[in-house]
Amino acid sequence: MIPVTFAGSAVLLLVEWAISFPLRRPAAILVYLHYGCVGALVISGFYSFLSERFDPRTAKRLLGRVTGAGTVGGVLGGVVASQVGRGLPVTTMIPILAIFHLICAAAVLRLRPVASPTRTQATPPPPPCEATALSIPPARGVFLSARSDGARADRHAQRGV
Repeated sequence: MIPVTFAGSAVLLLVEWAISFPLRRPAAILVYLHYGCVGALVISGFYSFLSERFDPRTAKRLLGRVTGAGTVGGVLGGVVASQVGRGLPVTTMIPILAIFHLICAAAVLRLRPVASPTRTQATPPPPPCEATALSIPPARGVFLSARSDGARADRHAQRGV
């Protein structure tokens, strides 16, 4: 879904760029609305995608790096925009943004989850605990196990074992 959103955003940017030649003000409004709505959606979806793609430990380790890379990308994007804006019309930046969105779509496609390998052997079910053997709810079973272990320890202490 996220790669499609990035690609769709790139197409919308190119349409807005084409509109910007004859209709500058409406194109400016469209670009503003585009980034206000679609930009927030893409960012939120991207982080949701990452959190689903990686297990919690890996995600915790990688999300900081991703956020840092996003910050560096934002700074570099600002530098590129300022340099392009000095010598060329502002509308020149719109197709450049579209190219960046296509690059993001390709990058997210590379991060898609790999198919989990099929298990060759079925894992055996866990052995029943006292709680299931006695048909006691698990919380009570833990309490009974602790009490019976304590009672066993008391008996061993009395015997001198």
